[in-house]
Amino acid sequence: MPMRRVLVAVGIIVASLSLVGCAPGVPLSAPTTAAPSVSETPSPTPVPVVATGLVVSLDQISVLNNDGSTGASAAFSNGAATLALLSGALGSTPSPVRNDAYGSTSYDWGALSLLVSDYTGGALVFITAPDFAGLTLRTTQGIHVGSTVAEVQAVASPGTQYPASGAPVLLGLEARAHPGTDSLNNPGHAGLDFIATDLDGGVVARLIVPSSDWQDV
Repeated sequence: MPMRRVLVAVGIIVASLSLVGCAPGVPLSAPTTAAPSVSETPSPTPVPVVATGLVVSLDQISVLNNDGSTGASAAFSNGAATLALLSGALGSTPSPVRNDAYGSTSYDWGALSLLVSDYTGGALVFITAPDFAGLTLRTTQGIHVGSTVAEVQAVASPGTQYPASGAPVLLGLEARAHPGTDSLNNPGHAGLDFIATDLDGGVVARLIVPSSDWQDV
């Protein structure tokens, strides 16, 4: 082949390669990135609501739950309802003991006992320990068996100390006048209904609710 043709052929090939190199490139697709998986946070397991205590006021007894809420309540004016609440909370019903002389029926759990009157149908509760059957036993003001005299005096109602002077053996809580009655501790004054705290050795030995210091007039 003449030298000129060889050079022309080489020139054509070089030019062709140059054009290929200058041709616009085919865009490459961007790499696909998988969306991160979102893990769901499990919901906390609800804490069961269970009874942790029994709380007494002048008018009723109530169940206190572990979340601070109040469960069932029963008025002391309804002895049957009070018995049902205590039986449910304490898990048993003691054998009833009749007292025909006083017209009443009593139920004794040990640290807590109940008396139901035949005449009024009302209830009287006696507490002799700070806790029982896994339940705390206290008043709405936090007084319990074992509370000191000073702690009781800080919340006691006026006119409920017995004796009126000297070291008290009884102090009343949440006192309320009972119309149509006369106080046995303070003659000339209306009788009072209250929660009685029996004191012994400088501490509360027993709670009685409801209690009173009156007689009919």
